[in-house]
Amino acid sequence: MNLTKKLVSVAAGVALVAGVGLAAAPAQAAPKVTGKTDVSLRKNLPKAFFDALVPLKPAKYAKYQVSFPVTGADGEAVTHSGGVGFKTLAGTQLDITDPVMSVDPVAKTASIVFTTATFGPVEIFGAKNMKIVSEKKDKKKKTTTVVWQGNATLTSNPFLVDVLNGSLGVKLVPGQGVGTIRTTIITKG
Repeated sequence: MNLTKKLVSVAAGVALVAGVGLAAAPAQAAPKVTGKTDVSLRKNLPKAFFDALVPLKPAKYAKYQVSFPVTGADGEAVTHSGGVGFKTLAGTQLDITDPVMSVDPVAKTASIVFTTATFGPVEIFGAKNMKIVSEKKDKKKKTTTVVWQGNATLTSNPFLVDVLNGSLGVKLVPGQGVGTIRTTIITKG
């Protein structure tokens, strides 16, 4: 066997072994993130606001509280599924879905952006005094649970508040406090 054939043979053998080694190495699984965000609404909000509110699965609504399942977390950004709809005076429904909460831990604020068919992604709610109130690691279950909590507010965008007011027949104010928000994030892996 000449030198060229030997080199090709050795190179092929190395490539084969390297390929088998890479294929045999287990892939690093991404951590699984679950949890939920509960928005407890103030009971003194206009009755028409509550009458118009419709949960969009898998979100839930009961006794002044809306809950959204957490689907992911990356740093201070938390993604959710579900949403809420608002039955309008015109007989249509304004749906806001798939909230993404972005927390600024330094400013202790959060913005909560929903997707809408009419306006695309818009910040409908926010939060003030947002902070971690609990952080626990469970070595046995290999989980970390972090709980953020703050005061939920309506968007400070006057145009969006006017749309809500006109659509629902209510009188809300930009930046108005609407209740409390509590997000529990459970990371496994």
